[in-house]
Amino acid sequence: MWRCGLMLAMAAFLTGAGAEGTYGDDPTVLRLSEVIGIEVLTPEGRRLGTITDLLVERTSGSVEEVAVGAARYPISALLSGARPGQVVLELPWSSSAGGSAQSHSAGKDLVRASRVASPEAVTVDLLQGRVRPAQ
Repeated sequence: MWRCGLMLAMAAFLTGAGAEGTYGDDPTVLRLSEVIGIEVLTPEGRRLGTITDLLVERTSGSVEEVAVGAARYPISALLSGARPGQVVLELPWSSSAGGSAQSHSAGKDLVRASRVASPEAVTVDLLQGRVRPAQ
């Protein structure tokens, strides 16, 4: 499920990036530095901020959450945006109902991808939903 969310979230970004800005010849792999800074909107179009990091499970490298500023959201909540470089965050609770961002990966050993190595040295494999060292 989270793989679908990640693929949907990055689809708009990839279609606008073309061959430029992708890692090598594989359009399903992006440098973390290309993911950081993508604009995050609510379904109503309100700007929440930008992606500041990805949170990954330490041993497997699987992407579990996305950091938008200090808030953390499940990766499965991301949908593709209307324009390249944009994603929509659709949460199961409404912010008007008092919902707030919280970790949905309780019990997992998560680490920020940018702390593993420099964002230029880390790639995000969109098909596998994992981060890995750049080659």
